[in-house]
Amino acid sequence: MANKDRSKIFIKNDLLENLERSKKGNLDKNLKLKLQNGLTYQLTPAVKFKEKLVGELKDDLNGKFFTYEELAIHQYDVYMDTAIINDETVYSFEEGFSGVLLNSGQTDKKLEIIKKQIDESIKEHKELKKVMNSLSNALSNETCDCYNVDILLEHFMKLLGLHLKRENDFLYNDFKNNTKLKTLTNIYLTSMDLINSLVIDYYRKWQSVDTTTENKDTFYDETKDIIRILTDRIKQEESVLFPALLN
Repeated sequence: MANKDRSKIFIKNDLLENLERSKKGNLDKNLKLKLQNGLTYQLTPAVKFKEKLVGELKDDLNGKFFTYEELAIHQYDVYMDTAIINDETVYSFEEGFSGVLLNSGQTDKKLEIIKKQIDESIKEHKELKKVMNSLSNALSNETCDCYNVDILLEHFMKLLGLHLKRENDFLYNDFKNNTKLKTLTNIYLTSMDLINSLVIDYYRKWQSVDTTTENKDTFYDETKDIIRILTDRIKQEESVLFPALLN
């Protein structure tokens, strides 16, 4: 199974059996193999060429492995424990599985740290949603007390600022240079930069009680917009980003 590039490996049938028997690997019903070191591979039945029995070929295929689908694409015919490459070249092979790396090679300890940060984010999300709900209820009240709203708004902005800083420091920055997750995290970082800008502009505009009192309707509308944007963001993080970080 040793391979410098761990993104794709070949696992012989007997090695797979040994991994499961020694509890160093666990294979689920979907052929996902989770190893003791934290790596997870998606397995597909495959063969590994062992020896060229007859014929000549420009590119030596000895040691290379192919899934059965790849054999069909290359038009390599399988007979017993041999693969017929062309009319004159035949290789023997051994059966096993091709494994494609699903996670980014994180250790169990690293995954534990990530999970802890995600759990903290979800906890903070609940607090933020609670304050946003209080704001929404206050704004829906016809006899709304602007001073009460101002206190809620200040509390909300402090919570949000601390939350965004922690996520940026401990989640996004850890993964934006990760090859597999770079695109996803960059999308979320770009989106968060835009949201940060909107929230900062919003707070600068409405941090004065006098301003909110004099422009109640506009303040209410813009507050509801900010709450909607942040609620959508929280849903996206919890349903898309966080599961990706744990794989």
